[in-house]
Amino acid sequence: MSEDMVLWSMTCNACDHEWMQSTPEGSDPTKEEIECPECGSTLLDAAYVGRS
Repeated sequence: MSEDMVLWSMTCNACDHEWMQSTPEGSDPTKEEIECPECGSTLLDAAYVGRS
């Protein structure tokens, strides 16, 4: 049985890059060690999109 994933719209507060990120359901993307793929910053905003 695969784990349910949640899709987030991520925005980097350092360089304004935007991308989509999936995390396991129940996790908090603001507390995960997610880095911006453009600049490597961890100063991110996450907006819930839905289940992936």
